[in-house]
Amino acid sequence: MFTGIVAAVGRITAVEEIDRQNYAYTIQGPTGFFDDSRLGDSIMVAGVCLSIVDKSDQQARFEIMAPTVAQTTFGNLAVGDRVNLEKSLPLTGRLDGHFVLGHVDGRGKIISQKKVGQTIELEIQVEDESLWPYFVSKGSVALDGTSLTIVRVVGPVLTIGLIPITQANTTFGTKQVGDFVNVETDILAKYSQRQEALHV
Repeated sequence: MFTGIVAAVGRITAVEEIDRQNYAYTIQGPTGFFDDSRLGDSIMVAGVCLSIVDKSDQQARFEIMAPTVAQTTFGNLAVGDRVNLEKSLPLTGRLDGHFVLGHVDGRGKIISQKKVGQTIELEIQVEDESLWPYFVSKGSVALDGTSLTIVRVVGPVLTIGLIPITQANTTFGTKQVGDFVNVETDILAKYSQRQEALHV
């Protein structure tokens, strides 16, 4: 489990097609980021929970199945692209964001970007209608692994605000209109809707 508080920004240094069903991505992190990580450890990369299969120096290698590549932004990522990184939450760790699993529900597209003072407001269009019930104003959503508060919801469009520290410490500081982001809805909202459906 994760919190959506991005710990570092890494960079893709290699993409390899192992076979038709599996791909390998090598990520370089900041100095020391992977030092205490072991093979098999879970790292959230751009909002996707992945396991380390190999590591050397400041890099870690992850294998991803083809369906995950197709259903997330990994299908659009290439060598040189930046990705948000977060290590899994230890049992005694602080939960500063919200419960994030790294299980992406779908993708969203940035359709608008504007500056409001020091804040950047982004409008994200989510085409998958099955996800819409989980979006509420002042609720939480994870975009590319970043825990964010929804400012407002109008149909399939979410508005989120990026404060300066989020702009500086995540990949959102360089996002542009037309870019896609991984979307994970709030797990508590999912459980709530599930319980409600069972008792109808």
